[in-house]
Amino acid sequence: MYCSKNCQRQDWASHKIECQTVVPTPFDINNKVARKLICATCEENLDEVLECIGCRSIQYCSSKCQKKHWKKGHKDECSKRGLYIFEKALKASDNYNISVFYKYGTGVAMDLKKCFEYLMKGSLQGEPKAMNNLGMAFFEGEGTEQNSDEALIWLRAAALSGNVTGYHNLGVVYKDIAEKMLIHAIDSEMCSFYFDEIDSNLRRSFESFKIAAEMGYKESFEPLASRYRRGVGCETNEERALFWESQVV
Repeated sequence: MYCSKNCQRQDWASHKIECQTVVPTPFDINNKVARKLICATCEENLDEVLECIGCRSIQYCSSKCQKKHWKKGHKDECSKRGLYIFEKALKASDNYNISVFYKYGTGVAMDLKKCFEYLMKGSLQGEPKAMNNLGMAFFEGEGTEQNSDEALIWLRAAALSGNVTGYHNLGVVYKDIAEKMLIHAIDSEMCSFYFDEIDSNLRRSFESFKIAAEMGYKESFEPLASRYRRGVGCETNEERALFWESQVV
């Protein structure tokens, strides 16, 4: 904020890059609409934001508009903006965002091991989004060895901290554990021995998807509907299956 246009002009030389880089927000501090998020290409209002992974400072309504903007000239300025926000994150010791920059190569060379290191730092500081991403890094073996037990530990921590994506990802991991256990049971002809454990993991997967869906996480709607329809981890319920299917846009 400025006291006059003259002071605003004087500040523009240093403020220009930051002004163009900082992601706009739709509300001001008084919760009044300040400005709408619009697509950088077609200028349509954005209900859901598709962010440029390169610089994380430009938004689009679709991948089609993103490609157009890239060819139109964003390619040349993307790395410059990415470097600027990466340096800002380093200065602020923003471990979660630093990890994201290393994961996608925003303003710095892609480095999954560095990404993992900063995710661990952020998680140990109690950052829910870092805990969620750290859990998935362990699950997928990105920047570290694959470890489903560690993945569950950090995803549970993220979920209990209120991170809805953590609940969804718990559903994904529990499902994967149950499927691998089932394959092993069939191969070893010991299905009855593993049955209780497989059933327990399927129920945990269902409950995790259910919590995420009820919290409004759209990615969980379809898997929850599928489980209600097939009775996987729960009792078959066609009415609930149809309800959650109707929520999928």
